[in-house]
Amino acid sequence: METRNVNITPGGATPVIHVSQNDVGRPIAINVTDGDDWYDLTGCTVKLQGTKPSGLGYTVTGTVSGHKVTIVTTLQMTDEHGNIASELKITKNNTVIGTANIILAVEKDPHQPGTTDGSAETLVPELTILVERIEEDAEQITAEMTSLKNDTVAAAAIAAESAEAATAAAEEVEELIHDLTTPIWFDDEGYLCF
Repeated sequence: METRNVNITPGGATPVIHVSQNDVGRPIAINVTDGDDWYDLTGCTVKLQGTKPSGLGYTVTGTVSGHKVTIVTTLQMTDEHGNIASELKITKNNTVIGTANIILAVEKDPHQPGTTDGSAETLVPELTILVERIEEDAEQITAEMTSLKNDTVAAAAIAAESAEAATAAAEEVEELIHDLTTPIWFDDEGYLCF
């Protein structure tokens, strides 16, 4: 089990915890100090949390025993490789009483998903995954095309309504112009003519 000492007094060197990408279930012991003294974590909740290169975060709650907390790696914290700025956060009664920065150094898995060695054991599952991805992509494309088709039909209906309204408005304007430009007079009997 990897063990690291972490000082909650600011200013010290940031400890680095080394893990491999996709490590799951690996315990890491962290001894917590405050300056030169062990920090008693009894009754505290201790979490390790950080933000991965993708911008997604992770949070893992540790198991406390005296001045030591044990964190067990999860896929959420190790699924991306790189140096992940993390924080050990100590709370008691819902109040943060201490923090310490940690670098979670996730080493890249050299055998990434999608990699095959050409054997039937690796090739068939990988091809199955690729077919599933293609099927998912095809479903998404079909849904987007249906949505675009529906949007096009709706836009055509709106355009037709707008054209009808414009034609009706033009006819009304034409009648009004005709009415305004038609001469008005009274005939010999006193009737209004136009």
